[in-house]
Amino acid sequence: MGCPIPKAEALIQMLDDEATVPFLIRYRKNIVGDWSPDEMRSFKDHYTKAKEIVQRGKFVSKAISGIGHWTPAIQNKLDCALTMSELDDLYEPYKPAQVLSKFVICRNCGLDRVADQILQKQHIDLNRFVDPESEHRKTMEDVKMLLIAFISETMVCRMADFPRLWREENWTFHCSKLTRGKVVDDKENFKKFYNFRRPARYVRADEMLAMNRGGKKKILKVSLTPRDHLKEDVRRAIVDCFGLRNLPENDVGDVLSRAVTTAQDRLMKKIPKKIQTDCTRSAEATAIQ
Repeated sequence: MGCPIPKAEALIQMLDDEATVPFLIRYRKNIVGDWSPDEMRSFKDHYTKAKEIVQRGKFVSKAISGIGHWTPAIQNKLDCALTMSELDDLYEPYKPAQVLSKFVICRNCGLDRVADQILQKQHIDLNRFVDPESEHRKTMEDVKMLLIAFISETMVCRMADFPRLWREENWTFHCSKLTRGKVVDDKENFKKFYNFRRPARYVRADEMLAMNRGGKKKILKVSLTPRDHLKEDVRRAIVDCFGLRNLPENDVGDVLSRAVTTAQDRLMKKIPKKIQTDCTRSAEATAIQ
């Protein structure tokens, strides 16, 4: 980016101290200079990626050392790597056997086609997919768990097309003081947020950014709680989307019912994360204006 070293060092120090882009643009003009918010964000992104590469390099070095293959030559290559892909290429020959997710195992076993048929509520005898000699399909429950993982993933992806489930008005921010360990609140006064509750759509930009800072400093616990009956609405949306009312009382019906529950639980964890991310982005944009 053509950034002078003294300026880069000063900005890095402030970013490590949890300074946000809006704060730097507004209150640290003497260091930021004539950079626009986009340029400041670009610098922060580059620095974040650089830190991730350094951390990944340390992990790879430790992993290779742990299996007795570390050499100064390998370490030199790790130190010279400038991208994650370079580090991954160096690590590839030393990686342990990969632990596959149930979703991937289901696809590798050819059960993804069976999952699609089940979603269409076709009658299928699941017993014929049980194989006591197979690593992943020894029992009927093994087969069901693979199918549930695949079908629930399909359901979660499809629910992205239902914006009413992702609205801010469905959620309320809760903020409280962390009680575990010794809490030091020496730079900012977070007392306002020790017992804070407000609908997500009404949280101001400065409040959102302050809660994030308190959370990163482990002074505050920030969470989102859903409105009454939202979980039931999520389940109803899944059922209606895939036409799953009046399920048959057999193995196929059991798989579908459990897949709906799994997708419902995953969405109730995924939606608030997106709400918090969206609120943070909106707050940062507002703070810069």
